[in-house]
Amino acid sequence: KILGIRYQHVRNVLVDADIKVGKKSTSDELTITIPLAKKERKPVPSKFLLDKGFQDIGEWHLTEKRTLAMSAKAPREQGVYALILDDIIVYIGLTLNGLQTRMDQYRRGHKGQRTSARVNKLIVTSLTKGHQVKILVATPPRLNGVACL
Repeated sequence: KILGIRYQHVRNVLVDADIKVGKKSTSDELTITIPLAKKERKPVPSKFLLDKGFQDIGEWHLTEKRTLAMSAKAPREQGVYALILDDIIVYIGLTLNGLQTRMDQYRRGHKGQRTSARVNKLIVTSLTKGHQVKILVATPPRLNGVACL
């Protein structure tokens, strides 16, 4: 609310993918509920997000030193991003600090940032096993100079 950011776009993408979404009654924080049993979760192909306006900005790969790198630069704008494992959506996130900053946090996987370290490890493990990990992004339109999520 402080930044004038709306989560409606993220919510609509998740609802359209049959992922349960709700709001906590005590705050405006978005709550996402995904069933833990893999049998209950149906795979959603990346085409779903591409059809909704997401853009493919490249993929992750391992350098000779076994560190993560991206094949292209992410936009500096804030927005929604998705990690695609072998053409299936496996992770959707929202960043207010800019997509380039968020992807750099995943690339480094700093131990002090638990989510960044966890996602970094998952990406590295997937790449080591021969999987393809792509990045899709959606940046909000600007209204009076302010991004509207």
